Amino acid sequence: MWLPNIDLSGDTGPKYKALVEAIITDIEAGRLRHDVRMPTHRELAYRLHVSVQTVSAAYKEVERQGYLRSERRRGTFVQARLTDRASTFILDNRQPDLIDLSIVRTAYTDFHNDLSRQIHGKLAEETHHNWMESCRPVAGFEYHREIGSKWLASMGISAELPNILITNGA
Repeated sequence: MWLPNIDLSGDTGPKYKALVEAIITDIEAGRLRHDVRMPTHRELAYRLHVSVQTVSAAYKEVERQGYLRSERRRGTFVQARLTDRASTFILDNRQPDLIDLSIVRTAYTDFHNDLSRQIHGKLAEETHHNWMESCRPVAGFEYHREIGSKWLASMGISAELPNILITNGA
């Protein structure tokens, strides 16, 4: 029977959180494999000298995060590791010499925060907000597409206005 390698006797915060971390760590490390049946709430509580509610809370949180699944009258089972389920285009770990474009992430620094405040201030001063109208052109405003065309040209890419679409994301 699986037992986590943790000490729950000290006062290091909520015990269920330590148990959550131990379960997830062992699943991600491959020590708990897909479809392995977890100990019952009662059995694990007895072995760890904690309440059944502590184990139940931990299992519930780990299940919410997608690492476990409960089956009525059968028990709690390990799901596939997230790294096994992730698409191959998503990087599993950070590679310092590689710019990760597998998932679009917002760049947000103090510079971005200050710039955002300035922009919102200027937008609030405008009396007519045509950029917020609900019937915008599907391809984007021509003004924005012209800017995109100029930027692409500066990169050595020739693109005519009818071939440019403004989209969200990378």
